[in-house]
Amino acid sequence: MSVETKKMANSLAAAGGNFGDQIKSWPERVRLSITMLRSEMRKVTAPSWKEVQATTTVVVIYGFHFRRRTLR
Repeated sequence: MSVETKKMANSLAAAGGNFGDQIKSWPERVRLSITMLRSEMRKVTAPSWKEVQATTTVVVIYGFHFRRRTLR
């Protein structure tokens, strides 16, 4: 479990079942969610141009293949 996930779990546990406590903890939970989102987005990499071309070629070939099979 990551540090952010533990913080989020602690925040939810601290809020308890009381509606007022849940409302008070809302800004902290939103802040933690945004922090977790940013952390995950840093791990994402864009594909290289070569990978994009290869994937597009495969999709186009399969598209023509299945279209030809359905027109028979």
